[in-house]
Amino acid sequence: MRWRKRSLRTAVVVQTVGARGGMNLRLSCRASAKQDCNIVIGCENMNEPGLAESLLRSAHSIAVVGYSDKPDRPSHSVSAYLRRQGYRIIPVNPQLRGRVVEGERAYDHLVDIPAAERPDLVDVFRRGDALDDVVTDAVAAGATAIWFQLGLGNIDAARQAEEQGLAVIWDRCTAIEHRQVGTAPPAP
Repeated sequence: MRWRKRSLRTAVVVQTVGARGGMNLRLSCRASAKQDCNIVIGCENMNEPGLAESLLRSAHSIAVVGYSDKPDRPSHSVSAYLRRQGYRIIPVNPQLRGRVVEGERAYDHLVDIPAAERPDLVDVFRRGDALDDVVTDAVAAGATAIWFQLGLGNIDAARQAEEQGLAVIWDRCTAIEHRQVGTAPPAP
């Protein structure tokens, strides 16, 4: 795997796959110089060693809040990667207006997802100013774990999620972490 810097805010991960390494897989994820919450801000439980791996191993379905159907957006490329790894991706974005995206119905909010389809993990791709509402929605929906993607910029929302009893990963990319731990979701 190699990194190419695309801009000050975004890096492109290029992983060579295939028998002879002839196919490149690209993911756009924002770069972040500080990803270890425990060191940077002194959080006790966020980004606990092993938590990311545990969540990725135990999750079958992932609700992607801020999902975009535009291929050049990080939420789209990360979701496509996770879908190829066997996870069920549930798009959450009111702009999609309930459309079916990649075989899954999109929902406006997490609370709109039927209880029988409740996701195992919430993956967030929203601006920092929207994160407090996302946490409130996740708690109301009965989520147990929330993953905040790189560079979202509102650590108070992550602290709020932690105080509400959710397992929290802050400022990490699910696709990058998945590659590092090399895990697959459990069989349904």
